[in-house]
Amino acid sequence: MGKGDCTLTGRCVRRGWGRHGLRMRAAGVVAALLGAAGCRPGAVALSPLATSVQRPSNVAVYVAVSQGEAPVPGLTAASFKIYEEGELLPAEKSGQVLLDPQVAGEHRTVLLIDVSDGRGADAVASGAAGFIREVRKRQTVTVFTFDGGSSLRFVAEYPKTAAPEGPKAMAQLARAASADASRNLNGALVEGLAELDRRFGDAKQPVRVGSLVVFTRGGDLAGRVPDEQVASVLKSTRHRVYAIGVEAEDARRKLDKIAPAGVIEAASLEMANVAFVNAAGMLGRAYEQQYVLAYCSPARGGVRELRIEVSLLDDQGKERSGKFETAFDSTGFVGGCDPKTPPRFVVTLKPGPKGVVAGIAPEPARAANAEEGETSTSTAGATSEASPSADRKARAGKNRPGGKRGPGKPKQAAPAKPNKPWPPAAPPPAETPAPSKAPEWEP
Repeated sequence: MGKGDCTLTGRCVRRGWGRHGLRMRAAGVVAALLGAAGCRPGAVALSPLATSVQRPSNVAVYVAVSQGEAPVPGLTAASFKIYEEGELLPAEKSGQVLLDPQVAGEHRTVLLIDVSDGRGADAVASGAAGFIREVRKRQTVTVFTFDGGSSLRFVAEYPKTAAPEGPKAMAQLARAASADASRNLNGALVEGLAELDRRFGDAKQPVRVGSLVVFTRGGDLAGRVPDEQVASVLKSTRHRVYAIGVEAEDARRKLDKIAPAGVIEAASLEMANVAFVNAAGMLGRAYEQQYVLAYCSPARGGVRELRIEVSLLDDQGKERSGKFETAFDSTGFVGGCDPKTPPRFVVTLKPGPKGVVAGIAPEPARAANAEEGETSTSTAGATSEASPSADRKARAGKNRPGGKRGPGKPKQAAPAKPNKPWPPAAPPPAETPAPSKAPEWEP
């Protein structure tokens, strides 16, 4: 490959063709496969995705770490430092750990494949099959095709599986005959992002990370959707958009505009299968840059300023660091914390001295009723009002005239016992004073 050039905006572009006939450009939060070139600005970014605050005194942050445009995988809990009210919390006291990101978020990918031209169909079908096998190890993959028609065509959905299974070949793609040889690329992008939104509708986790990957043989030809509408949709979406293109088909198109997360270009359609494999690598790097850092807070009341820092060495051995700051309300915190407890990234937002801050997450039974203004901190600034629906239902049942069941009606199940009130009683103090080397606070 040719040497990497770093522009004034910090963007890294690989110039020249690789030995496999591929050219890769990465932007946004992902710059996969750029590390070997040495084209990596030194700035480290720590981007928060969500925050969890729950009893007894558990705090967790879901973050993405990148250096320049490249994701940073392979960090450990020791790579992070946690500060409350400006004071460093020793890791041995707070018990800080990294948890599996899948406990916090659901990941999905939608793959769009251009079938407006039958040339190179076998290579495209083989490449798509390899992409699915690799990506579905961590997330569900849904496949659609498009041509010049007004709508996407559903092909199949491949649920997440730990085993490297998947189609040996996308035979239906190799045999696909386009009904419209035009290319509605713009329409496919807009509809593909809408499909991602719809498929997250039943997600259990509040943090939702979507990726749209589009293979296209060229730019938009149909003109069904104007470029301005595509730009507006891309600006507003939270999903990441990647593109796989064939340079020889349309050398003048600007895939960067439609794929801010990353672009892979193949010199010919025969190289499309390798391009799909490298696109799967891009998504893998993006996943590996996400971390769930959990710890036990010493706070026992009031709003706490929280700062998270990460440090790492760059290619020249120089230490680089990044940070982000937030706040949370610790009212009701007590001892007995286990930092490995799965976090609930659903919180009650409360007003604080510097604005709205994260409060303690309600207990699971109450979270299901969406009470007390619950919302996910992964949605910036969103709040919801408390709902008294559960209380109304309880009062309606209690005040029903007669107080007896009518004839033939089934016996109602006894109501579930309420959860024990928080906070639990504090343990009695030890009779013997703790030795001088004991920690100042216990998780």
